[in-house]
Amino acid sequence: MNPLPAILFSDNWNVYQKIIANNYMLHKEFSHYTREALANAVHSIKSVLDLGCGDAQLIAKDLASIGIEAYTGYDLSEAALAQAAHFLQVLPAQKKLNLGRMEQLLQSSNENWDLIYSSYAIHHLSDEGKREIMQDIYNHLHPNGLFLMIDVMRKKGQSRVAYMEYYIGGIRNNWPGLEIREQDMIANHIHEYDFPAIDEDLIDWATSIGFSVQKAPVQDDRHQMLIMQKG
Repeated sequence: MNPLPAILFSDNWNVYQKIIANNYMLHKEFSHYTREALANAVHSIKSVLDLGCGDAQLIAKDLASIGIEAYTGYDLSEAALAQAAHFLQVLPAQKKLNLGRMEQLLQSSNENWDLIYSSYAIHHLSDEGKREIMQDIYNHLHPNGLFLMIDVMRKKGQSRVAYMEYYIGGIRNNWPGLEIREQDMIANHIHEYDFPAIDEDLIDWATSIGFSVQKAPVQDDRHQMLIMQKG
């Protein structure tokens, strides 16, 4: 698989803003369930790792309500991290932003966190890579720590080719706020870089590692959120 792209944060950051503004990928709903999970956490959350943090604008707002002490973000895009430094100014916490592949940075880290969060990043990995990073996430969480995973996911029995046709068809029919060339850009990205797992497989992998798992109750079969707690 080719290295992960840094699209939507350099030449095409404005497209990302349109997607958020129109809530095409349920960012509003997932922000609500993120805040709910933070409020209901067994222990107070003071340290956070954000895998594939992008510009961090949404999670920064969610975390501002609970008073964390330390935030670490991993991303492959220098432009995204520059944006993240701006949006994270709302957090009165120690902040570290690390450039590189999230799975490699996590594997080499000697830190543990109360919360590990990832939004629309893990689907870029192969299924083997997903299983490996989930194990590393478990290992790097404090006892009773939370892992919140927001991502695109396939339905049971749906092939990657069928998923791409279904998802891109949804963009063409239901994302009118994007120009055709912008839709084309996202479609090309999906074909090249998206390898979403089947939701049931992700839950099975997580429970076999030791997580307890809940699925956020959104009425959507493409965009989902898994709320996992370390046992």
